[in-house]
Amino acid sequence: MKNTHAVRGRSPLDEILARLRHGVAYRKLEQFQPINSCLDIGSGNYPIFLIKLQAEGKHGLEKSVSPEVREIAGQNQISMTEYDLESRTSLPFEGGSFEAVTMIAVIEHIQPENVSFILSEIYRILKEDGVLFVTTPAAWTDIILRTMAKLRIIAKEEIDDHKDTFTRAKLREYFINAGFPTATTETGTFEFFMNLWIWSQKKS
Repeated sequence: MKNTHAVRGRSPLDEILARLRHGVAYRKLEQFQPINSCLDIGSGNYPIFLIKLQAEGKHGLEKSVSPEVREIAGQNQISMTEYDLESRTSLPFEGGSFEAVTMIAVIEHIQPENVSFILSEIYRILKEDGVLFVTTPAAWTDIILRTMAKLRIIAKEEIDDHKDTFTRAKLREYFINAGFPTATTETGTFEFFMNLWIWSQKKS
């Protein structure tokens, strides 16, 4: 049976939360339609976000891509590339390759010392006026999420892999340091302030 779960956990709540995050991303990206090229970093066990995304060229990036996932991706005109976010090697794409890049519940899984490098690489591979959209749990929810994970209400595998926590100010600082302009960088919250979103456009 094919794995159709967006995250490593199998609880219904994990799937609901993943789809809520996807909904926020879709609504934000609608402002940039049509999108001819989008890269989703950390596509997970099943590229459901990309499957439902309205875009011409859809690309996924994941540390390990199983034959099953490649088959599903191919059936949905999605190109999958393997890449380790902790490798500190350049993203395997030419500069100016994408109109949009998304990282949905991914940045918290990256070692803090590598976040700036990854964001700088994303800036490099974005086209002029391209947009980066990121979501992450708000820092104050960390104890809540870890308690829910211990109780197996949400995926323990996902929460145990969190490397850092973020505030809106901290996210903005990372974006600005990576080259994104202050004027085009916006932040917000969703899911009763428990999750943060941030996006910005590349400007020369």
